[in-house]
Amino acid sequence: MAILTKHTITSPLSDRISRLMLHDPAWKKMHPERILPPVNISEDETHFQIELSIPGMHKEDVEIHLEKDVLTISGDHKEEKKNDEKSYAHQEFAHTSFHRAFNIPSSVKEDNIEATYDKGLLKIKLHKKEVEILAEKKKIEIN
Repeated sequence: MAILTKHTITSPLSDRISRLMLHDPAWKKMHPERILPPVNISEDETHFQIELSIPGMHKEDVEIHLEKDVLTISGDHKEEKKNDEKSYAHQEFAHTSFHRAFNIPSSVKEDNIEATYDKGLLKIKLHKKEVEILAEKKKIEIN
C-alpha cells in the first residue's frame, strides 16, 4: 500500500534546511512562534489516519486543505492582548504558527475525509477507495 509522505513544495534541499532550522535551539530561540508539530500516520485496510499534536491551538486556528494530491494542514494562533499592568522581562507565547503538507495516495477517497480536534490532538481520517481484489494468478486462454 502507498504511504503518506511529506510533500516538498520547493525542493528537497530547502525542506532539509527548514527542518534543521526548526529543530535548531538557536533558531528556535530567535523564532519561537514557528513550530513543527509532531505527526503520527497510521494505515489499516479501510483508511489512513493522520494525528497531529498541536496543544494550545483552538480548532478555529487550524485549516485543512486538499488540492490535487496534497493535504495541507496549517495553524495560526495569536494570544489576545490583555490590558494588564504587567511588564514582561521575556514573553514567548504571543503568536504560534505551523504548516505541514502531505502527499496522499490515489487510493484515498478525496470526498470522504474527516477531521476531529480534541484536547490538542487533531485527527484526520482519509478513507480508502474500495478496490476489487483480483486473483493472484489468472490463466489467459490463447485463441
